[in-house]
Amino acid sequence: MPTDDFFTDQQIHDFFMKGLSWGVRVLRGVAYFGVALMLLRSNSYGLLNQTSVAIAIGILGAGSASARLAQTAIAILLFMAILPIGFFGSLRALFG
Repeated sequence: MPTDDFFTDQQIHDFFMKGLSWGVRVLRGVAYFGVALMLLRSNSYGLLNQTSVAIAIGILGAGSASARLAQTAIAILLFMAILPIGFFGSLRALFG
């Protein structure tokens, strides 16, 4: 029986590692989506299209080069969730 028709161990290993890499990326994108959606729903700024913004952050998080941009977006959303919109009006009145 010829062995030319079967995959080598190295090819199987490479295929498995590539699938694992893509699986981790998809999982990271889903996690970024979930965190972004949770932070968008908990802030008081009344942003429109919250789900679309969360999807965009999830897609950015799935990429390897754009993951830092998604992390920055999540940090901004966390800042927005912690500080209500009235906080900035109070600062303007205090220093204005």
